[in-house]
Amino acid sequence: MADYNSKIIGKIDSTCHLGHELHVMTSDAFGTRVLGIRLNRLVPSATGHIGYTRQGFMLHKHEAEQLHKFLSEALLNETLWEVEEPLGSVIPIRDDNDD
Repeated sequence: MADYNSKIIGKIDSTCHLGHELHVMTSDAFGTRVLGIRLNRLVPSATGHIGYTRQGFMLHKHEAEQLHKFLSEALLNETLWEVEEPLGSVIPIRDDNDD
């Protein structure tokens, strides 16, 4: 098994993905150091799997810098965080034959 010399930078508990943590790490891959972002399953799946899921990706440093830029822009733009339609609301279906 390969040793990727991974160093976890941080872990995020996500309320949108219960039973998972988001791990941010650096690892040796593609002949260089890369930033890895992976989902780590804490609660066993139906098959009993715990640990890293297939979701995740790796970024070279210049790609991680782009991600940082886009995340910073998103966090600073309050209009991106406004809910346009209340959660759980029902949108009526208009029947054109109801004239």
